[in-house]
Amino acid sequence: MNTANVLAAAAAALGLGLPREAVVDGLRTFLASREQNPARMNIYRWRTQDGWATVVCDLAHNEAGVEAVLEVADGLRLPGSEVHITLGGLGDRTGEILEGMGAIAGRLADRTHLVTKDHYLRGREADEVFGHMRQGLASVGAVPAGTFPDEVSAMRGLLPTLRDGDVLAFTVHDMRQQVWDTLDEMSAEPITPRQLSSLLRRARGQHELDGAFEEAAAQEPAQRAATLEALTAEHAGDPRVHFELARALDAAGRTDDAIGEHERALDLGLREPHRFVSLMERALAARDAGQHERARTWAQELSERYEDSTAAAALAVLSGADAGQAEEAAVRAARWMVGRSTTPRDWEFSERLTGTATD
Repeated sequence: MNTANVLAAAAAALGLGLPREAVVDGLRTFLASREQNPARMNIYRWRTQDGWATVVCDLAHNEAGVEAVLEVADGLRLPGSEVHITLGGLGDRTGEILEGMGAIAGRLADRTHLVTKDHYLRGREADEVFGHMRQGLASVGAVPAGTFPDEVSAMRGLLPTLRDGDVLAFTVHDMRQQVWDTLDEMSAEPITPRQLSSLLRRARGQHELDGAFEEAAAQEPAQRAATLEALTAEHAGDPRVHFELARALDAAGRTDDAIGEHERALDLGLREPHRFVSLMERALAARDAGQHERARTWAQELSERYEDSTAAAALAVLSGADAGQAEEAAVRAARWMVGRSTTPRDWEFSERLTGTATD
């Protein structure tokens, strides 16, 4: 919708006779900020305990608005993260519209929070408005994650619950200035165009150094490691760069150094899908280095975290056997296999085979 708006605005400006240079300058300097375009996709970032979350403030006062803000939120969330939305009733909307907003939120967001907006109830009761929204949520199998008495309470209550990569689509209406003040007080930062571009790449599983990573991967192991070490020096603290260095060091036979870089990447908040690979390769490197107890511990933690991964389960079994716990490893393997059987006739033997019952 922003592209369509830009085209219409540029066409209108040129049609009125404004100089092309002025139109170009206007487009380049316009920001979706609360100063230039208040409550229209105003995007902030907020420091969480494990990284950064994104907050998108928008009016979103009808079905199309809710769908649009959630489309933006979904495009900004990092893999494995959640989209939250706050919904508040505008009393002059029909029950059908309110239910439609609830259904869209329930379908496109992971968590929906209901917020009372007294100024916009326009003669209706909040419970009645919420009732329609709950009905819309229920129509797609969703329920509200919680309710708040006003927008400021919602902002104060929700920001601390966000995790790295989460996006909060926050509908703002009757307490606009108070919401801006609250964001300032809680040290939320307006996102810059450069930060937004970087976030979009990360949300798509991309990285600004993807080209450099590909070039390095084509080099001989020792040269690849040297190239990645130089990149790490320039981009210290970037978990993806440390991850790529760890893989290069492993390929070059520098196992202990590889383990250290995997640990740095993980500590810095490396995200999926690279996190699983890093955890697997860290445990495999420890196994290759003969660090059997370390490998067994890591592999077991990995198989418990990614319980549907055959590779993780296999590594847990093999590393357990390496560490002198072959019988325990065999039982673990049997439990994993029987517990995932799709054949009903197998289920009755589960307890006798593994010593534990399954559903």
